[in-house]
Amino acid sequence: MSKINVLKTQAKALKPIVQVGKNGLSENVINEIKKVLKTKKLVKVKLTRGVLEENDKKDLSKMIADLTESEIISLVGFNLTIYPKRLLK
Repeated sequence: MSKINVLKTQAKALKPIVQVGKNGLSENVINEIKKVLKTKKLVKVKLTRGVLEENDKKDLSKMIADLTESEIISLVGFNLTIYPKRLLK
């Protein structure tokens, strides 16, 4: 089983830790995600409907992954799961 598949399985049991709301992807939200990635490694982010009215969820997810130097593990519904790129190697 690949590492990505193992992480997807682990992600199912996680609850979202960070929420991206109607104010969008602010610097504070990015910093919070980075901080959580350092301690928890596998992070689930909740994307609210308010932020998705202005942005496509796939584009927003890619932007979050790029800004936090992480890899998208899964995007199911409004929940994005990411993992630090440095740990996937």
